[in-house]
Formats: sequence, C-alpha cells, structure tokens
Amino acid sequence: MVSLLFERINRSSVDGVVTISPAYIESVSQRFAEAQVSYVPNYPLRSEYDQDLVSAKIEGLDEDTEILLTYIGSLNNDYDRDVDLLLDLMEAALSQNQRVVCSVGGNLNSRTLRERMENLSIEFPGRFRYLGYVDRNTTLELTEKSHIGFFLLRPESNYWVKSSPNKFFEYLVTGNIAVVRADIDADIPPGTAMLFSRVEPPELIVSAVLELLDDIDRMKSMMASAQRLGNQFLYEQVEDNYLRLYAELE
Repeated sequence: MVSLLFERINRSSVDGVVTISPAYIESVSQRFAEAQVSYVPNYPLRSEYDQDLVSAKIEGLDEDTEILLTYIGSLNNDYDRDVDLLLDLMEAALSQNQRVVCSVGGNLNSRTLRERMENLSIEFPGRFRYLGYVDRNTTLELTEKSHIGFFLLRPESNYWVKSSPNKFFEYLVTGNIAVVRADIDADIPPGTAMLFSRVEPPELIVSAVLELLDDIDRMKSMMASAQRLGNQFLYEQVEDNYLRLYAELE
C-alpha cells in the first residue's frame, strides 16, 4: 500500500506520534525510533453535547415512547463494518416493536445495500430512514435524541484490534445503549452497554437486542449508566497528553 511505503521511507523524519492507547506505545516506539510517542484516546468533547437534553430523554422513556435506533457512519461492508448485521437487527426490531424507528446515515457504495434499505423504507414507511450523508451537527443532534446505537465489526476483519472508537464514547456520553461487536480499549462495567465478542453468532446478538426492547426499565437503567460512565471518557480529561507532546517537541 502507498501509505505503508510512505511511512517506511519517512519514519526516521517523524518527530512525534500520537496513538490511541498506552497498549500501543511500545510497538509504535519501535517503529518510529526517533519520535516522541504519546497517546490520546479517541474521546468526545463534553461541550458538544447537551446533557440536560440527554437526561430528559432518559427520564422521559416509558411504554409509549418512540424508541430511536440510530447509526451514522461507515456503510462499507468490504472494509470492517458489518452493515448486514446492522440491517438484520433493525429489520427484526421494526418487525417486533411498532414503537421502533430506525435511522441510518452515511455514504453508500453498494447497490445491494441500497436496494435493501429502499425495501426497508417501503416495508416500514416513516419508521426506517436512510439519510444519506449526514453532517457533523446533524449527527450530534440525532445521537443526542437516540436510545440505541451500534458499532459492529465483521469478526473476520483484519482490523479486529483493541480500539478506541469515538462513536462508542459518543454513545456513552449521550446516554445511548451501545450495541457493540468489537474489542473496546476501556473497562466497561456490566449493565452499561451490550458488548459481544467476535465468536458470538449474529442470531444471539439480534435476540439480545429484541429482548432489551421489551424491557423499558432495563433500557432506562442502562442509558443512565451509560451517561454516567461517559463522563469518565471525555477529551477534556486527556488533552494534556497532546500539550505534553508538543512541549517535548519544542
């Protein structure tokens, strides 16, 4: 790949590298022997989110509430995201629960996925929405209002490594129940998110989400726990790592 060749040619000229986890400092230091290496997890800015709105969303959740399932991000099945599982989950939820509304945003490069989303929009009019490209401000607004979000990697992906995905931590700070099949580089206590390993079958993930949708009290508890935990994973808490790196490079 061109990027790897560029890195190989120029690595001795790199003065500083920032990685997302302390787990990678040793390997990155070996690769960039002349560089100062620091880490900054991929955490969201608290100031971007309306915590009062998030708290009101959680408090107001009841048996009559429209339940919003939301995913804005990569829709590339050929890379690492499991868009097929995402749509399986949404279709099952829409079929089981009339209060569920699903929104999907992101650029599509697959005719098969586009046709499937068009069919879901026809089968569930007004309840399944493909939004196309979604700008940052609209993404923030949709995430604040959402109840359940998704971060699903394909188990066979070459990119299955410990990761610090901004999307997951955004879900926490906005009181979303994150449905995750990935290896998150953080300690996430039970009852805060729905975490699945790469060996768990898709049918189990779908069943677990459907069961959750039938238990409003559990949903409220998990959403409140997510919001509280999200306060531990904010950019404001790690920004000094960036400043320290710049100071070392001066």
